[in-house]
Amino acid sequence: MKFAAAVALIFCIAHNAAAETKIVAVEGSGLFIDTVPSMAKVFLDGVERGRTPLTLSDVTNGGHSLHITKDFYTDYDIRFTMPNNGALRISADLIRTEGALVIRLFDEAGNAIPVTKGVKIIVDSQTASGTSFKLSGGPHEIEVSVFGKKPGRKNVLVSTGKTETLDIILEPVEFDIAGLKVSARAFNPRNSGWEGLVKINWTVTAAGGGALIIEKPAGNPLFSFDCGDFTQNNNSLLWGGLKPDGTVLSDGEYFLHIEGTGAGGAEIKKSESVAVSIDSSLDNMPVSITTPVSGLIFAPVSGLIAKNSFMLSATLYGGKLPGSKGYFDSLDFAAGLLWAPAGDWQISAGVNLTPRFEGDLKPAVALSVKKFFIAANGLIPSVSAAFSYGWALEASEAGAALFSGATLTSPLSWKLPLGFSLHFAPALLWTGAHGYPAEAAPRLLLSQGIMYKNRAIAAGFSAKESFTFDAQAAYITPFRMAAEFYFYPPRTAGIIGIALGTFLDGGEAAFFGALTLSFTH
Repeated sequence: MKFAAAVALIFCIAHNAAAETKIVAVEGSGLFIDTVPSMAKVFLDGVERGRTPLTLSDVTNGGHSLHITKDFYTDYDIRFTMPNNGALRISADLIRTEGALVIRLFDEAGNAIPVTKGVKIIVDSQTASGTSFKLSGGPHEIEVSVFGKKPGRKNVLVSTGKTETLDIILEPVEFDIAGLKVSARAFNPRNSGWEGLVKINWTVTAAGGGALIIEKPAGNPLFSFDCGDFTQNNNSLLWGGLKPDGTVLSDGEYFLHIEGTGAGGAEIKKSESVAVSIDSSLDNMPVSITTPVSGLIFAPVSGLIAKNSFMLSATLYGGKLPGSKGYFDSLDFAAGLLWAPAGDWQISAGVNLTPRFEGDLKPAVALSVKKFFIAANGLIPSVSAAFSYGWALEASEAGAALFSGATLTSPLSWKLPLGFSLHFAPALLWTGAHGYPAEAAPRLLLSQGIMYKNRAIAAGFSAKESFTFDAQAAYITPFRMAAEFYFYPPRTAGIIGIALGTFLDGGEAAFFGALTLSFTH
């Protein structure tokens, strides 16, 4: 009871503090004082006694005044009562004082530098907004960077309740070009969207202008493109593998670099050279959820997407699909992920969800690995091979044409004039009753399709036939076909597609539609 009363008494008269305070009775004897931060001066009843953390063993019983002070922090004052035969601990979090700072920037001739978007001011490793702001009292480190100038660094001491003015003179920097990078080391200019472009990035130290130089081989300039004025450190442009007359360059390796001069007409500076390959075999086809090998809905193609890139596709189906009891008894959703690591490999994954309106959900998943072998050359088609494995909860084919079981596919693709291409893909499928791959007898799948593609659109027609070698095998639709159209918004990573398809179901034709949205990176 005596301990509780003492604590209550202490808290009743410990008030008007300028900082957060904790005063508690502790075991032992004496007065213990600590602060955050430490090393604050302590005055007890007007007499300086030391710096925190501090222990005083000669404090008498009764009332006392405590004064704590530290540079650039608000003074701390409090009155307290020391209990009989007891000990107290007083803890205080000191409050930092504030001042103000105004920064003025000048060039080497003494002219004021206007604060624009290109001016960056960092205070104590933190980016500041504007040139006038409040700061806590004490020392601060200021760093200023302006395009075309050497960085300026200064230390300043901000006093409590005062406004300090800091003048920084920035000297000019010599014009130079560096840091040339490209978004892809190989691309196909005939592709749509970002897949048909390469982004070129570089940095300059000061204002100027220049041009992109295309060489083949290195050191032999073919042509150049004006880059315009350099008005900031980081610069970029998009190149679509085109000549100045708008025609596409032939396949091969090209060397790119930037040449430029400073605003004052200084000597010509060159960036390092970067090699970029134009490869017409890199076709950014839509993701097919069928195997899931990239291509048309019912006709996989042999080509790969760009190396070190991926494509994500989501499709919503409506109408009547394989396995459906009737039209619009479900709204199938399918998604595919396509990834091309280094080399001539491609890895795909697909998932199909059939949420039936009766209340149940029928899922299916598939994984595919694809290897590219031969590029198309005249009458010789491009050739690849893919192995896929899928699983469906019900039947051997899910709504979006994901097959349950193991599939070995060899897509063949021929390039035709005027942007057309022809595709044929024989495949063997091993599956079992109700979709479980326990049946040894294979099924032959024959896929064929034709596609037209330019930099803005792609359109195609595909069909797939199935041949069963075991009369006891699970139900499988014998024939299906679809027509589809894709739009590639310019300078984006998106692909928008629509499709209309049909399949034969018990001698009667059933129809479905699809809306697809894809992104490449």
